[in-house]
Amino acid sequence: MSRIINLTPHEVNIFVKGQRALVLPASNDPVRLSEKIEQVGEINGIPLYRVQYVLDRPLPERQPDTFYVVSRLVKDHAPDRDDFIVPFQLERALNGAVIGSKSFAL
Repeated sequence: MSRIINLTPHEVNIFVKGQRALVLPASNDPVRLSEKIEQVGEINGIPLYRVQYVLDRPLPERQPDTFYVVSRLVKDHAPDRDDFIVPFQLERALNGAVIGSKSFAL
């Protein structure tokens, strides 16, 4: 069985057939991206910025049979990491609030 480690600051709940099948506690040391913002000019008097996203810490090393739950921004920042997964197919409560997801995506 594969190990799944949550690297987000949020609890991750996975539902299978409407039942909570997996709960991953929020990470105490999540991987995040920070914004690096630089004004590069103006367009008709409106400021124009270049925004870059940079990792706030090194990524974990790959481990055998281990997947890491990360945000979509982190996953997009490291597209070669096929061990990074994101929650997919939202599960909602009757009032529409997101309570988890039904699967993971690469």
